[in-house]
Amino acid sequence: MVEVADGILQRETAILLQSEAVRSRIHRLIFAAHDAFGAVGGIDVLKNRFNLVPDAISGVCSGSPLALRELAEFTDVPVFNNLEWELKQLSKLLL
Repeated sequence: MVEVADGILQRETAILLQSEAVRSRIHRLIFAAHDAFGAVGGIDVLKNRFNLVPDAISGVCSGSPLALRELAEFTDVPVFNNLEWELKQLSKLLL
C-alpha cells in the first residue's frame, strides 16, 4: 500500500500520477478529502487528468453526515469512514 501525500495538484504528486509506470501499479485507490467539495473536485481531477477512478473516498469528509449526503448526490464512489472501522467494507474495497 502506498500513500501519496500533499494533494494531487502538487507538482511532484502530479508527476507521479502522470507516470504510466506508477498508474499501472495502482490496484486500489482510496482518495482522502477534507470536505465533499474537495472529494468531488478531486475525483474529477483524478479521472480527467490522470485517468484514475478511486475505489473509495475517505478522509475528514467521511465523518460528516452532511458531507455524506452531499457526496451521495454527486458521486457513486463508496465512502469509507476511517473512524468507524467496518472490516467487511474495508476488505471489499481492498481485495
